[in-house]
Amino acid sequence: MTQLQLFNQVPAYYAAFQAALDAARQQIHLAAFAFDDGQVARRIGHILAQKAAI
Repeated sequence: MTQLQLFNQVPAYYAAFQAALDAARQQIHLAAFAFDDGQVARRIGHILAQKAAI
C-alpha cells in the first residue's frame, strides 16, 4: 500500500524524510531528490551511507 503525506512546511518534510530513512530495514527506493549542500543534505547523505553499508 502506498502512503502519502502532504507537507506545507519544509522543516517538517525533512524531519519526516530523515525518520523514514532511519526506519528503513531492507530497501530504500529514491527516484530523484535535489538539495543544496548544508546540514540537512549532509545528514541525509550520512543516513544513506549508513544504510548502504549494512
